[in-house]
Amino acid sequence: CAWMVYLAAGRRRAWESAALLVLLLSARGIARNSIQWWHPDALSVLAVVAVIHFLHRDRLRFGRDFLFAAAACGVAAGIKLAGFFFFLAVGGVLAAGLARRLLTPGRALLKGGLFMLVMAASLVLSNPVVYNAGAREEIVNIQVYKTGELDQGYGHDVTEDYAKGPAHWEWTLTRWFANPALLAFLGLSLLAGCLWGPDRPLNRLILGWLLPNAIYLLWFVAVKPDHYWLPAFVPLFAAFFNI
Repeated sequence: CAWMVYLAAGRRRAWESAALLVLLLSARGIARNSIQWWHPDALSVLAVVAVIHFLHRDRLRFGRDFLFAAAACGVAAGIKLAGFFFFLAVGGVLAAGLARRLLTPGRALLKGGLFMLVMAASLVLSNPVVYNAGAREEIVNIQVYKTGELDQGYGHDVTEDYAKGPAHWEWTLTRWFANPALLAFLGLSLLAGCLWGPDRPLNRLILGWLLPNAIYLLWFVAVKPDHYWLPAFVPLFAAFFNI
């Protein structure tokens, strides 16, 4: 949380960033998951923030930080598949490089391919168990099974609790994070920050990460644990009114 607030500090004064950090940590879902129990999603959040950090620090130079972002993205993909949701953010960065004539189409393809290569290498290196054929097969089987659970719910019975769509997430989001109206305001604030102000590049990176992740959770996930939203909401809350 502190890393994301620091990254999104922008033109804020120190006390404003400190107040935002306290506000962020006071969200029930973030506080509970920070204090009450450890979970792989904590590492997923860290890797997601690292990707955003390095992409932002690269500032369309497509150099060392771009590759650091790819490595962090591979780690995020290896933990809870979160890295795969960066396709829009990374694609947006490459498109911005093309639009500003910092990249030719050929170099954009080269940089995009290099990003995926480093990401894949990082995923494998951070999960050395995949070198074992038996363990690799077991991982695939578990992932397929868990994907079915996420899509259909535990026990695979069709119930109201496992219905999909934004309306069916309202209780979880309201109880653990904020009223949906406030979350919508934060989303509109982020969108405005993508169009106006000096923090547009960072806001666009956050939106590019958050949008595919949020669409997946809202419309394709039947089970509704609050910690699934941590990698999305930590950047969103940290970018509050970052215009």
